[in-house]
Amino acid sequence: MKKNLIPGIYNYCDMWCEQCKYTTQCLVFQKEKERRIKHLENDEDPDDINSVLEDVKESFQEAFMLIKEQKGELEIETEDVGESKFITAPDFTKYNIHSIGNEYFSRGIELLESLSKYYSLIVLCCDGEDVVYDEDSLDIKNNIQILSYYTHQVFSKIRRLIMELEDKVMDEYLLEARNITAKIIYIALTRSSEALGYFYQLENGFEEEIEEMLLLTNKVKDELLSLVPDVENYKRKYFD
Repeated sequence: MKKNLIPGIYNYCDMWCEQCKYTTQCLVFQKEKERRIKHLENDEDPDDINSVLEDVKESFQEAFMLIKEQKGELEIETEDVGESKFITAPDFTKYNIHSIGNEYFSRGIELLESLSKYYSLIVLCCDGEDVVYDEDSLDIKNNIQILSYYTHQVFSKIRRLIMELEDKVMDEYLLEARNITAKIIYIALTRSSEALGYFYQLENGFEEEIEEMLLLTNKVKDELLSLVPDVENYKRKYFD
């Protein structure tokens, strides 16, 4: 392992590498960088489904070998693997946060498409001249990126949180994993609310849709707080 890498830092992040200051110290980022370079050198598309599946297979093999090597050191019992609660998917529908999160995702995608088209049209109205992004234009771009990234992430993290809540093994590692997942959802909702507020004050004709999204965002946050009451105060290592 390279000396400058921080062990396990990727367990605490929201995976938005482009905005992270720890990329040079993150094993996952370095592995992904190497993966893409390898495919490009072989004249392969790194994002092709076959390339991705092969990489996933290799990642599982590496993880399995690491576990095998460290099993004695970490005192992992082989039989413990058979007790996993994730053999079947949990009943997501019994959690209100899942149905609200699903609506949040659907409405969020619709609003995101509308905003993206609207502001792309404004750019296209420049008669083909080179567009110089002023401060306002950069703010628009950055806030659309925030909505795009977190709208997709919130619902997937909600499903992960439910799976972690359904696992009845109350060990320290799992409790920490739940707190991390909940915190990432909380931060995603907070940053999304700020981005929505930014677009609301621009008076672009989408005020009603934005108000609905803000309401849904608050509903998801309320449900999150009911499941993990201390999420607001929880501090992720390295990031909070």
